[in-house]
Amino acid sequence: MAGPTYFLSSLESARFAPVRSCVVRRVVHFDTGKEALLVDVDPAVVGQDFGRSTDISTVLLAARHEGQGVDPVTEFPCFVHIAISDDTGSASTPIRADDFQTIAWGELYRTAEDARHHRFG
Repeated sequence: MAGPTYFLSSLESARFAPVRSCVVRRVVHFDTGKEALLVDVDPAVVGQDFGRSTDISTVLLAARHEGQGVDPVTEFPCFVHIAISDDTGSASTPIRADDFQTIAWGELYRTAEDARHHRFG
């Protein structure tokens, strides 16, 4: 069963500036206890930019700021690390930060419209 849908954009990364829908696949936890979201993104990320032969449709999102979490997202926008690994789709809890590569910083928004206009508050 799919979790909530959020909308990802970025003020920091041209690659992630276009709005992507993020359907939460599941919540995972780092070995430190911090939670992260394993999400399916649409549209997918061009995999060739990261040495992949296929596009990347699943990414890991973890809160960037201390004291904030992503399960559930309680404040929008929620500033996140966008990360991938060789087996992002099958990541099992607990995960290790060393197993993931942060590819950008972004923000999760409640609606696509908020993400498109980078609305705060």
